[in-house]
Amino acid sequence: MPLNGITLYARWIAVPTVKTYGTKDTGTTTATINSTIVDFGAPTPSQYGIVWSTSANPTVALSTRTEHGVPASTGDFTDNITGLLPNTTYYVKAYATNTTGIAYSQEVSFTTKSIPVVIWDTPTSIAYGKPLGEVLPKATANTPGNFTYSPSLESDFVS
Repeated sequence: MPLNGITLYARWIAVPTVKTYGTKDTGTTTATINSTIVDFGAPTPSQYGIVWSTSANPTVALSTRTEHGVPASTGDFTDNITGLLPNTTYYVKAYATNTTGIAYSQEVSFTTKSIPVVIWDTPTSIAYGKPLGEVLPKATANTPGNFTYSPSLESDFVS
């Protein structure tokens, strides 16, 4: 509407809206995080993903983040993160950025699983190359008192 010969235009700008549902699968060193872009805001985001840390309130300033570029649409996205430490609590947030700013989801936390520990009543009976019997048929001692296990313990013991 002209005002004294000047036409004013309003432009709606807003940061995106994102949400993190939390973890779907958590292993000893991996986790799958499910999130969603609820609303693009304006203008369209130039980047989105998740950020995680062992300290609360992670931000995109950290290197522990995923970067997916410009989203094609709103909706769910999944990130698989690796290289985590066993039995450690992590804090994660989804994020999306546009020229208006950076939007973060609520923070969720998860704890990676512990590595199973096997205790033998008589470790001296374990000899190099000797099968460990019925309890762990795939395990073999590689030095007296120690053993290797193939496939990894995680694949057989993590539910």
